[in-house]
This record gives sequence, structure tokens and C-alpha cells, in this order.
Amino acid sequence: MTDIDPNLLFFGNWVDASSRIEDIEKFLEQTESAYQRELKWLEEEGHVDLDIEFVPLFAETLPPILYTSVVIAAASVLEQELRGICHALRDALKLPLAFNDINGSLIERFRKYSVSLAGLSVDLQDSTWQDILAVYEIRETASSTLAATLTRLGRQR
Repeated sequence: MTDIDPNLLFFGNWVDASSRIEDIEKFLEQTESAYQRELKWLEEEGHVDLDIEFVPLFAETLPPILYTSVVIAAASVLEQELRGICHALRDALKLPLAFNDINGSLIERFRKYSVSLAGLSVDLQDSTWQDILAVYEIRETASSTLAATLTRLGRQR
């Protein structure tokens, strides 16, 4: 099998990640638009009474689930891309360790792998790394919250 040029692989990963993030943004925009149209329709005279049982579900329960799922999806794209970058680095630089051989959170492992092992010059201040770690922790919390909410909804039926 022919090796893929590392530059092409990195560019391909970037295009793929950008495309998936754009899809997530479009999904959120379309869903938010549909949500706003539905709220407007429900606020019109006569509609609220017809859908009184539906209103709490749509107005209170579903929006947080939607927004949480968007955060989780975006963080998952980031996770996949960081893993892909490290895999490409290993192949391109013939590194002795795999990404999974490094300890720590996903972001910490990426930083160790890319900066310490691969020797990349990543111009991010410690505060920026902390912000990236915080986003990943938000994803972990959001995943737990979403799972608990879906479990609660399942018990209400």
C-alpha cells in the first residue's frame, strides 16, 4: 500500500472536520428556526389549548437536549480530528508510540503527543490549553447530563 503524503492527509483531515462542523452549525440553525416557528404558532390564539400537553415537552425539555447534543457532537468531531492528527504524525514521523500509549485526558495526550513527542511548535499559551480542556470537560458533563435527562424522560412515559 502506498503511503499518503502527510501534507495531503492533514489537509484532508482539516477539510473533513470543517465540513462536519458546518453540518452541525446548519443543523443547529435549522432546528432553532423550526423551534422559533413552532413557538410562534403555539403562541397564536387557540393553538396552545389544543397542544397543552405538548408545550412543556417542546418548550422546556427538548431545547436543552438539542443544545447539549450539539456541544457533544462538536466536541466529538474535535476528538476524532485530534486522534487523526496524532495517527498521521505517527505515520509521517515514524514515532515509536501510539496516541493511546500516552496517559491523561484526550486534550492532555494530544498536547504531549504533538508537542513533546512529535516536536511540533504549537503556539498556544497555557491559558488557551486550559480553555480547550474546559470545553472537553463541558462535553463530558453534557454527555452525563444528556444521558440522565433521557433516562428521566424514559421513566416518565
